[in-house]
Amino acid sequence: MYKIKAFLDNLIQTDWIGFNKIDNGLKQSEVYHQILNDFKKLVHIEAKNENFNFSELYALLKSYKNDISELPFIGKFHILVNPRLLTGQLTKIVEEIEFHLAKNNGKEAVCDCEIKYKYNQTPDIVHLIKVGFSCDGYYNYTIYECLKCSFKWSTYISDDSTGNTVFEKWNEKEFPDNNNYCNE
Repeated sequence: MYKIKAFLDNLIQTDWIGFNKIDNGLKQSEVYHQILNDFKKLVHIEAKNENFNFSELYALLKSYKNDISELPFIGKFHILVNPRLLTGQLTKIVEEIEFHLAKNNGKEAVCDCEIKYKYNQTPDIVHLIKVGFSCDGYYNYTIYECLKCSFKWSTYISDDSTGNTVFEKWNEKEFPDNNNYCNE
């Protein structure tokens, strides 16, 4: 964990003023993505250690969140290159690495829906069939079932600036009488 902490300390001490002076947005994005790639490589290497603990890494990232979100830079493509997004991007990298390690350790499973849910990954939509609709008064959900393992997913369009499709585990107990009653 020492090397990751040193990486984060170095990230905070980076010459972000110089980064802001890069006129070319593509060049800025390239530099920024290299930072993300370097972090990914470092976590991959560190995660191979026998005593590596992902919970400690998440706690470490959380402890740096304020320092990282206040870094003095904003990219030309600020929707992707932004200090307020950086901690989330680093966390997503950690989640993906943790997911792949867990998936490799559980190769005998029929399907990986449960593990994808656990590690905030999207399911393989090729194996999903639409089985219903629901709503909670705010979101309209489409409910899918995995053909391989019968795991049920729900999807909705997020109301944040990205408008991404969000996949969650469907909880029939939360909406017992609401299934298939929404206008679609």
